[in-house]
Amino acid sequence: MKKNMFAVFRHSTAVALIAACLASVGLLAPQGALAASGGGTLRVLATTYPVYLLARNVVQNRPGVQVDLLIPAQTGCPHDYALTPRDMQKLAQADVLLLNGLGLDDFTQKALPNARPGLVVVDSSAGVTPVMDVDGEEDGHKDDHEAHEGQDEHGAQAGHGGQEHAAASPTHAAKSDAHRESAHGHNHDHGHGDDHGHGHNHDHGDGHGHGHNHSHGAVNPHAFASPIQAGIMIKNMAAGLAKADPQHAAIYEANATAYGKVLAGLGERLVSLGSKSPNKGIALMHDALVYMTRDGGLEVVAVIQKNEEAQPSAARLLKVAEILREHKPALIASEPQYSDKAVQTLAREVGIPAAQLDSLASGPANPPLDHYERTMNNNINTLEKYFEQR
Repeated sequence: MKKNMFAVFRHSTAVALIAACLASVGLLAPQGALAASGGGTLRVLATTYPVYLLARNVVQNRPGVQVDLLIPAQTGCPHDYALTPRDMQKLAQADVLLLNGLGLDDFTQKALPNARPGLVVVDSSAGVTPVMDVDGEEDGHKDDHEAHEGQDEHGAQAGHGGQEHAAASPTHAAKSDAHRESAHGHNHDHGHGDDHGHGHNHDHGDGHGHGHNHSHGAVNPHAFASPIQAGIMIKNMAAGLAKADPQHAAIYEANATAYGKVLAGLGERLVSLGSKSPNKGIALMHDALVYMTRDGGLEVVAVIQKNEEAQPSAARLLKVAEILREHKPALIASEPQYSDKAVQTLAREVGIPAAQLDSLASGPANPPLDHYERTMNNNINTLEKYFEQR
């Protein structure tokens, strides 16, 4: 099998394993083979809802391309998602697979032997500066067991020490590429056609591997929730699509450039938030909004619901209320993907306003083309209301 027969953009553990799956069953093809074949519709498959929203803007006005979403639009973050037969069928028909990256697509790994020959995999997260989930293993296990009957509530809370307000804080973004690479065991020979034993070349956006699961101490994968990071993602999509379909590369590049300006405008408003208010504190229902708050210069003092599958316990809410009273953030943010009952309870308890921000982890099945930027505009309008100079 020729080593230059599979295009993967941005090496990570997830992408490497995907490529290994494909290589093991011979599902590799030369770059540009899709366009060179000249036949039929180019089928582009997005692994997650936000990737789907962004990809449609990159491929618009390109005749003969179809963008589909692998999983149902209301799934949310698919950390433990199990592919259905229908999902497997979509994967088997795809020409290009657009990944979110940062470990959010790990659920696809076992299914990729069912992909069609010539599948091109594009990791959209190249160049994203990741945020770390830094609570620590001990803290996470305490939260998981707080609701058990008979547990000493004081002991469960005491174990958090001073770490709680630092959870998912933007100050804990990874500091260097070398640190991230060494932590995950990847050695990169940038620009030299490096071979990692997976039978593919790497066209590195920034050449950084992460290989993370969404858990305490891992990389937060929700970069899509910031228009600044989304601007990076669409450039990677355009580059990957151009490799798969070079005849229409100019269209993808022009679309990414035009849409990038829209996202950059939103990003400028987001960046200015941190300078508008002396109180930069914010509490989040879930850590999907961390990239948005980081890029807005805000400080996350608490994340209310750490476990996506379970509502926060009474002990957890008491602990968060204590943190909120101490740090007095300007806002408690809920998300439409989760019940806002805990947020509203805390807001009443501590006298801090609450408002909803949409991470776009999920949404309507047939959204308008401008759904991403309209939703982000609403988010920034809300943030500006609470973080304006007072």
